[in-house]
Amino acid sequence: MPTIRDIALKANVSPATVSRVLNGDPTINVKAKTKRRIFEVAEDLSYTKHLRPKKSNQNNKFRVAIYHWYTIEQEINDPYFISIRIGVQRACRELDILFDVIYKEDRAADPLAKQKYDGIVMLGSFTKETQTFISDRFSAVVYANSEDDDGKCDSVQVNFRALTHDVLHLLIDKGHTKIAYIGGRERISSEPNKLPDPRELEYIEVMHQNKLYYGPYVRVGDYSAQSGYDLALDLIDSNKGNPPTAIFCGNDSIALGASKAIQEKGFVIPNDIAIFGVNDIPTLQYTSPSLSSVRVHTEFMGEVALKLLNERMKKERSLKLSVNIPYQLILRESI
Repeated sequence: MPTIRDIALKANVSPATVSRVLNGDPTINVKAKTKRRIFEVAEDLSYTKHLRPKKSNQNNKFRVAIYHWYTIEQEINDPYFISIRIGVQRACRELDILFDVIYKEDRAADPLAKQKYDGIVMLGSFTKETQTFISDRFSAVVYANSEDDDGKCDSVQVNFRALTHDVLHLLIDKGHTKIAYIGGRERISSEPNKLPDPRELEYIEVMHQNKLYYGPYVRVGDYSAQSGYDLALDLIDSNKGNPPTAIFCGNDSIALGASKAIQEKGFVIPNDIAIFGVNDIPTLQYTSPSLSSVRVHTEFMGEVALKLLNERMKKERSLKLSVNIPYQLILRESI
């Protein structure tokens, strides 16, 4: 199997850079094209070289499109969706299925009209208009990390409300009553408003149910480390004399930024403020202190999505399936 040094040599970067990029370190400062080159080399060495299926008549193979809601640039900065896509592609190779990735910037040329596809993996969230456009053209469609508005297509996702509920009750059971939330919202390109985030909605509901909700403890921006840093600084500055004792962050990038801000303000993690993220990127175990997070099996999500799609393409099943991917709370030094 290839090593980090093999990838670094072929991508013309240092092994340390390869390690940080592949581990999804949001604090690394490298150009987007460098990140993309590293992922392409890693994928080529790790999957194409070692998992390429036996040659067969390509005319008899299924071909699927991975229809991405992100641009290439957006995906490069989001290890969560990179991991789901890699899971889909790995399953394609295992099942000897051809695939193309269609990013947001590719759609203007209508690539679906130029190439025949047997099925579509919808990666991310889409407008009702886009959902209808796809469902009118294809009978085999699966949604990864979302579901269609009509509930007619297969879907694979993680239950963010359930994991938020579990984290908050863990913190409450540990005696925390001043729990803040720092999260993000995303916008589908043609929609005027940002999407409601299930983590934020569940936080509000659980805190109200336990009579612990306090509006000044809520901050919402985007899912970047910079946003986490800026919002944590604002949260602390705006609540002088009454700081939270714990912060639940919508993802690990936010948690990393918030952790930096908390410590710069002179607070000790977890003695003064505990912190919890979501996704469990590998970088978290090496931070100081190491950060707690919810492990989401994103590559597995992609693999399951493709296998559901394969059943549809082979007409082995007509009933719709919705699959929730399991998650695991990983407790480290930050709580």
